[in-house]
Amino acid sequence: MTKNERRGEARNPALHPELIRVAVRQISGQISEPLTAELCDISRGGAKLRLSTPLKLDDATSISLTSEALGLDLSLAARVCWVCEEGGKWALGLEFSPRMPNNILDKMVANGVVERRLYRRRGRRIPVTARWESDPVDHSALLWDISPGGFCLLSPTKPSRKVRITPDAQSEHSVCGMTQWEVLMAGGYVVGCKFIDERGFELLQSLDPPPSIAEVDTLDERRLPGRKMFSRLINFFKRSESPAEEFDNCEV
Repeated sequence: MTKNERRGEARNPALHPELIRVAVRQISGQISEPLTAELCDISRGGAKLRLSTPLKLDDATSISLTSEALGLDLSLAARVCWVCEEGGKWALGLEFSPRMPNNILDKMVANGVVERRLYRRRGRRIPVTARWESDPVDHSALLWDISPGGFCLLSPTKPSRKVRITPDAQSEHSVCGMTQWEVLMAGGYVVGCKFIDERGFELLQSLDPPPSIAEVDTLDERRLPGRKMFSRLINFFKRSESPAEEFDNCEV
């Protein structure tokens, strides 16, 4: 399956994670015993787990999903694609290879273990000016994708609780959001926000077609203070085309 086919695949939030026992085992590394984990959300392509011990990025792992109630006993090969601290524990994003069989996900949904996510992300790739609540200075960022629930930003500046974004090409549009999660990667941040204004999604959806990644990466340096960090962040995501593919475990 190609990246384009996988992009924007919705995660299914866990409603009753207690119905499934989840264990993660490192294929190589210092942790030899399986680690008990809590299922946060899952799709055929990957999952978000919460556990007490962090694993390293790109670690090869196996994940087992067992449930007597569902008649489930499944083991999947996976790669660690992101790790972040969350609520005193460690949140972990896994990418399955090969993908989980569709009938397994259907069984989880049918038995109320997970629910179908309502919203899918829509790629935008629009340069914006971001003003964070803790800093009265405008900073360059990139609006990466949107959904009716919120939006995802690539930012070289550390986010704070609230942000106001204004598209560079259409300054008459301004949208406010509240930070829901952040992940530090490649010298910058991937930030998930929910809309504060009910009209936020409508405004961002109405923007002109976004520039290509190549055009974004050649923006005038005078418009991008902190360009070195920002450029590293953009180049990192050129490899996966969408942070949603790597980080949609943390979706708004």
